[in-house]
Amino acid sequence: MISSVSRNTTLLLLVTLCLIPQAWAEPASYVLTFKGGEYRWADRTQETARTDVEYEAGTDIFVLGFERRSRYVSLGVELMRMDSDWEATDPAATRPSGRLELWSVSFVPRKYFRPIGEFTPYVGLGVGTTRINSVYSLGSANDKNDEYGLLYQLNLGGEWRWEGAGLTLELKRMYVQIDDYTLAGDKDDFPDVSGTTGTLGVSFLF
Repeated sequence: MISSVSRNTTLLLLVTLCLIPQAWAEPASYVLTFKGGEYRWADRTQETARTDVEYEAGTDIFVLGFERRSRYVSLGVELMRMDSDWEATDPAATRPSGRLELWSVSFVPRKYFRPIGEFTPYVGLGVGTTRINSVYSLGSANDKNDEYGLLYQLNLGGEWRWEGAGLTLELKRMYVQIDDYTLAGDKDDFPDVSGTTGTLGVSFLF
């Protein structure tokens, strides 16, 4: 797992080093983007705190982005938030439930391609830090925990551009790496937060 994380980080750094000269050599604009969508877990049913649980089928996700954009390259940052409730699949009368909330800040370079009419497709990679807030409830008992880790993402999307504004459509694949996690007294039982989301957003150029 560590070697895989190192390879992903190295790949992103190499891509970024290749894009920086082009991004700063050309005239650029600054772009603020607001995006929202629905997160789809790669595996909704899994083990959390030694309990078989099921996460929500559709989880809202919100993204705020800021980037420095030249004609075909951009370098930016994204703030992302999503949360999901879960319930144990055991039909027992008293069964645990909980909530998982994710916050992340990522560095996201993008490569834009030649426009097709007013539509400009792009591909992007991202890496950043993430904070996972978890709540475990069983009857009147509650346990809370915060953990930090790494988040990787691959973005495929496009933008319809007009003067001073745009409409974005993006498919985002995410992977979260947490090294140390404890909830309800159980250590290293972190749920797999990997998944895919489609987002729709608006962008403003200035």
